[in-house]
Amino acid sequence: MINEIKVGKNNLLVREVAKLASRYGVIIGEKRLWNILREWGLIFKNSTEPKQCGIDRGYFIVIEGFAQNGQYRFPFYTTRVTPKGQEYIINRMRLMDSEEFIIED
Repeated sequence: MINEIKVGKNNLLVREVAKLASRYGVIIGEKRLWNILREWGLIFKNSTEPKQCGIDRGYFIVIEGFAQNGQYRFPFYTTRVTPKGQEYIINRMRLMDSEEFIIED
């Protein structure tokens, strides 16, 4: 069951991890997944920025980019889930007995 989870080699957006989880019987949307990651203490409250512990464990990476609006240039950050993080998140959700999401067999 859980040992059969195979993740890609790519770092994915949280929205893509939610879609990937549905292939393994965990029906969850992007917003609920963000909330669960916050409950687990991996993401800062009211943010999409991962905490240092999630980065240190190898679950997340942060991609930095720059956008330009007229003369102004400002940085933006995108949180991505590593293959190790994808496996951890899906396994942990499958083990939870929670009504946050529906587990299909």
